[in-house]
Amino acid sequence: MLKKLLLLIFLGLSLTTSISYAQTPSQAEIAQWRTYAQKGNSDAQYNLGVLYDQGWGVKQNDATAAKWYEKAAKQGDTKAQFNLGNMYYEGRGVKQNKTTAAKWFEKAAKQGHVRSQSRLGFMYEWGEGVKRDLKKPNRYINKPAMVVLKVHAGLTD
Repeated sequence: MLKKLLLLIFLGLSLTTSISYAQTPSQAEIAQWRTYAQKGNSDAQYNLGVLYDQGWGVKQNDATAAKWYEKAAKQGDTKAQFNLGNMYYEGRGVKQNKTTAAKWFEKAAKQGHVRSQSRLGFMYEWGEGVKRDLKKPNRYINKPAMVVLKVHAGLTD
């Protein structure tokens, strides 16, 4: 019961975070994030990456987004690792390099980032940026699929 309550709280916080991103931050907030980011705060670095990636409150700039994502990703931020992986996969703001994309997806996947696990699994299945390996997709794709199924079935503790 407690774990279900915590899951609901987590989902509520996730929704709040998503809603806050839907509102363009003030220039004062952006300046504050920039100050923290320059001091090495990975959350602020990730936030700046999102702002430049989406063009929220700043001029949209893929290269600048990639720069901030990389700073946060190097500190282990899984969301930044996933977003940076996508940028390398698509060649947005960086030279397209699916091998580098796979590297970032794998770093996040090893930390339990479900979307990275799924993306990496498909890369192994298709042989994109990694040597094709039909056993690895099962490990990477099935794990996130099982998490989703358990949550929907109410089987999580």
